[in-house]
Amino acid sequence: MPHIKFNVDKRFADYIPQPKPAGKYVPSWYKKMSKTAEHLEKTIKGGTIRAETNTIKHCLPVRDYLTSGYIIPMWSDILIRKDSNGFFTDISPVHRQGAFGFGVDFHGIEQVKDSPIEQFTDTEKLVKFNCPWTVITPKGYSTLFFTPFYHESNITILPAIVDTDMYKHPTNFPALFNGDECRLHVGEPLIQAIPFKRESWTSSVTSQDFSSKGIIMSVLQGFDSPYRKWFWQRKRYR
Repeated sequence: MPHIKFNVDKRFADYIPQPKPAGKYVPSWYKKMSKTAEHLEKTIKGGTIRAETNTIKHCLPVRDYLTSGYIIPMWSDILIRKDSNGFFTDISPVHRQGAFGFGVDFHGIEQVKDSPIEQFTDTEKLVKFNCPWTVITPKGYSTLFFTPFYHESNITILPAIVDTDMYKHPTNFPALFNGDECRLHVGEPLIQAIPFKRESWTSSVTSQDFSSKGIIMSVLQGFDSPYRKWFWQRKRYR
């Protein structure tokens, strides 16, 4: 089984929360959510009946997304505020002592000039998170970093892939800042990291008659959770 390592300077290892498998950070709203929900359904004769429909809690692909890879949590309490002068940031005194400057920095807006990203900011800078963690993967493996989509946040990490088998240094993460003020608390999910094996691929485009497959899928839909029973494969991150 491949092994991913999260390495940090021992001077402040005791100050910051450790990255953990994403399954340890499943949002509380998802845990509380029911797998089914009632709704009103129209009948052929124009009446309505109460029926049940599956929610996203029932959807295994969503659960796989939530629990795949690892979460790098926020390593300090940080306030980010946008005003007429650009950005103002403050790190809590406790974490300022322990994080040794691993907080928030900025990128000049010229780095995304004439790209769609430019329209998401009205200041001259982009937020950049200076992460204290070095992610190390086995030879031939890279890591995809992005915002954990189903967690509430007004910070959006710009997704990127790093060849973490070769680049063995802390990675910085540019981000979009939504709103005028944001308070990030230590331990909150900030970055989702999914390691993957680099491989060369080829591609093709084909066509076929799907009428028979449509009949098969109609039959499968008559069973409870056909995807779980016949198609889904378990993924493990420890």
